[in-house]
Amino acid sequence: MTTADRSRRWTVAAIAAALALWGVLLAVGAYLGGETGQPNLRRGLVVAAAVLSFLALWGVVLRRAKRG
Repeated sequence: MTTADRSRRWTVAAIAAALALWGVLLAVGAYLGGETGQPNLRRGLVVAAAVLSFLALWGVVLRRAKRG
């Protein structure tokens, strides 16, 4: 593994971690927010699932690009 490959791997990992943290914050905000002001678990889970699926999609795309 070259230095450029290692650098790219760390960069992608840092971006993925930042996006995961952003998704957690969005999910917590969705859970706590809303018009009624009451916590709603479904809203938080929907946001968390959307962010997780987005990260999983890009993970698959990057793995396939690396193999190809």
